Amino acid sequence: MLPVPHRHWSTGPASVRHYVLTRSAYSPDLPLEFNRYRLDLLRGITAASLRSQTHRDVTWLVLVDPADPLLREREDALCESGLPFMTAPAGDIVRSDRQDRPWGPWDDYLDFSDATLTTRIDDDDAFAPWALATFAEQGDRWTKRKRRRIFVLPVGYRVSDGRANLRHDKVNQFTTLYAPRGDRCSIMDMNHTGQRRLAQLFMLSQRPAWLWLRHAGARSHMSKASNFEREAMQPISDEVRSLFAVDWSLIG
Repeated sequence: MLPVPHRHWSTGPASVRHYVLTRSAYSPDLPLEFNRYRLDLLRGITAASLRSQTHRDVTWLVLVDPADPLLREREDALCESGLPFMTAPAGDIVRSDRQDRPWGPWDDYLDFSDATLTTRIDDDDAFAPWALATFAEQGDRWTKRKRRRIFVLPVGYRVSDGRANLRHDKVNQFTTLYAPRGDRCSIMDMNHTGQRRLAQLFMLSQRPAWLWLRHAGARSHMSKASNFEREAMQPISDEVRSLFAVDWSLIG
């Protein structure tokens, strides 16, 4: 068992406990300026979008690197979301499609004594202000069920270098898992490309619900959009900007 996470606030009781799960770990293989840019995205994109949420009965659990020289600034950025949040050590996390805790020790810090919702989001992406409310409403309808279900908001925008295109992705990284009481499973127990192995997918609203950022500071091969992708992208419009409460100057 890892150390008890650092809890900054606590939430009150809810019919279904709702957690937002994020890994925001320092990358020592990248220059400090890249990590600082990623921190800026955490503050201006992810935390800002969570601050805008109409549903706020949720706890944000963020795995961090205790050796991160920007850790204090990172925690300050999390605080700007205005949500109750916990930080816990990220440990060694290996990307895998196997259901053997590939994304870290999330279940060490979650309370499964009642039904739970776990929502995933990376620390450089964003939700529309109504997204968590939509997940929570669906969770309330499902709360007495004994089977898992993954709730999907399939529509969002991919953005890169000041350009964007609308995406329809039934398997995406912005999903929520409902787990019945006592089921110690979270949405992070599987890479998002293999999440069908955890539960049946259930599509929700067709409104644009998320922003997926592509940028040079990404920790995966999915960094900047390819030339082919950019051909399908258009300059970010005022209409798109109106959908998400984020710092758009960071996406230019």
